[in-house]
Amino acid sequence: MERTSDYVRQVPLPPTIPLLDIMAENGPFLEARENERFKADQRNLVKGYRNRSLLYVEGTSHNIPHDKPMLMIEQIVNFYKKQL
Repeated sequence: MERTSDYVRQVPLPPTIPLLDIMAENGPFLEARENERFKADQRNLVKGYRNRSLLYVEGTSHNIPHDKPMLMIEQIVNFYKKQL
C-alpha cells in the first residue's frame, strides 16, 4: 500500500476535478502515528479547494463502504448531484 501511496503523491490532481474524500475514524495502519499522517494527507488533499470536500465518518474502519454502505451511497449521490 505504501508504494501505491508514494506513486499517487507524485501524480498531480487537476484542480478542476471535484473531489469527495470520505475519511474513516480508524485508519488502515497499525501505528497511530501512521494513521495520523494518513489523515493529515487527506485533509491537505482538500484544503484550499472549493470543489473538494472532506467527510469524517465516526465509527468506521478503513473499509467505510462495508461499515456504512447507505451513508456511502447517499454521500456519493449527493456529491454527483451537486456537480450536474
